[in-house]
Formats: sequence, structure tokens, C-alpha cells
Amino acid sequence: YGNDDADLLLIGWGGTFGHIHTAYEELKAEGYNVAFTHFRYINPLPKNTEALLSKFANKKMLIPEINMGQFAKYLKMHYNDFHFEQLNKVQGLPFTVQEIKEKVIKLLDK
Repeated sequence: YGNDDADLLLIGWGGTFGHIHTAYEELKAEGYNVAFTHFRYINPLPKNTEALLSKFANKKMLIPEINMGQFAKYLKMHYNDFHFEQLNKVQGLPFTVQEIKEKVIKLLDK
């Protein structure tokens, strides 16, 4: 979702789709230049993963996860040339859209 010229790519997988997608939609409506991708499967990673990530190599990439960052570590293991920001939550609760939006805005303001 979004354009290749976005300033930040949100990366999700599994059960985080709804919260990340809603945050993406709200951020776009508020004028932020963000993009969003969601992995349906991770083993093996889709063949176009490196091509997609390469479009954002000099930009920011954020992976919100409801764990200690296993997917981020998995991506780093396969694509160690890219820098991934993490937003991890281990409280037995899902993300709120606001939590994701606040992290994105903070990263874009850096």
C-alpha cells in the first residue's frame, strides 16, 4: 500500500494487519508520506522481498510486533544491509492504532 517514494515503510505480518493498516490509513489522511506492506507468509519469504525493501533502503522501515521482535530479527538475518526500526509490545494486549501512529510520527520527525 502506498508509494515507493514514501518516507517510511510500515512492515507487518500475522495478526497485526488491522492495527497497522488503520494506522497507515490515518497517517496518510493526516498528510504523512507512508507506505505499508504485510507478509502473509514468512518461510520462505516472498521472492520480491529484497526488491521491496530496496526501495526504502535510505528511508525508515518500522516493524510493529506483538512479541520481542522475532520477525525483525528474521529480516535482519536475511537482509542485514537494511536497518529496521522496531516497535515491540509484550503485554498480552494488541497494539492501539495510536501507539503505532505515535512511533511513526516520532521517527519521521527525527
